[in-house]
Amino acid sequence: MKHVIALDVSKGKSTIAIYDGYRQCEFEGELYHTRIDFEQLHLRIKEITALDGQAPEIVFEATGVYSKSVEKFLRDHGHTYCRMNPLEANLQMASMRRHKTDISDAHELAKTHIKLERETTYVQNDYYEQMRAITRYYAELERAEKKAIVLLEAAKNSYPAIEPTDIRCNQVRDYARRIADLMEKKDQLVKQMVMMSEGRKEYTVLRSFPGIGDTTACRLIGELGDIRRFKNAKQLNAYVGIDIMRYQSGNTQYRDRINKRGNKKLRKILFFMICTMLMAKRKPNHLVDYYHKLKTQPQRKPHKVAIVACINKFLKVTFQLLTHGILYDYESALPAQKS
Repeated sequence: MKHVIALDVSKGKSTIAIYDGYRQCEFEGELYHTRIDFEQLHLRIKEITALDGQAPEIVFEATGVYSKSVEKFLRDHGHTYCRMNPLEANLQMASMRRHKTDISDAHELAKTHIKLERETTYVQNDYYEQMRAITRYYAELERAEKKAIVLLEAAKNSYPAIEPTDIRCNQVRDYARRIADLMEKKDQLVKQMVMMSEGRKEYTVLRSFPGIGDTTACRLIGELGDIRRFKNAKQLNAYVGIDIMRYQSGNTQYRDRINKRGNKKLRKILFFMICTMLMAKRKPNHLVDYYHKLKTQPQRKPHKVAIVACINKFLKVTFQLLTHGILYDYESALPAQKS
């Protein structure tokens, strides 16, 4: 049995617990997120590897920006690791934890890791990290554009409280110029993403869908990441957050709902993607056919429910196409409508 190194990550530092192959704690302490402390941890990992003849297993919870430096250090030095979802970690440690402290959390992470033998985290190519960063930047610019449109509409009907020569008018003009620059930046970001993605399998597959253009294809890649890290379409659905949450108590059964625990930014992109497909009347699209089928059957589905069903079908089809490297084809996809 190999060593386990567990990190409870917080702002600027981590609490660390190291367990040996006999499930005994060898070390506990604090690891500051500095070059010196990370280098000392790297040396300790090398020592353990030499002693055991195999690398230790490293586990920590994802804590947003705080765990990014830990993950970057591990990736830079080629160390495999298990990055846990905080909700999953809390559920797994709930039965063992008596008093919640940073030290106890590090110990419980190590103990449950030995017991459960968690899988290592799939490390994506840097391309996907860059695509996500650009996609998020694009979304921020899009929000700024929407705010600018609202202000312009308000300005059309408002009565001026100051003269055109007022210094505050110059201030507004300056802001307007900045917003115009941001709009130009949006186009540049799309061109950059397309340039990075041309020739890649996922980009080619997504662009083969009627109604998916350059911007949507790139933003989907940015939020989906490397689809190869999912074992099946169900895991992909859970990541998006459209898997069904069912609740039943006795004879009472509540209406099924999606859990919404996944990537809400990706859900938004997918929702508007289906809406765009519905408005486009060019090439045939089996997702559009499926939507109209749901809306015309005896028990008609509400608009949003039908959209989510189409997203679910899109993810299943996309997973199969990307897994096998096949482009979308309407005739080939027709049988999928009957499933």
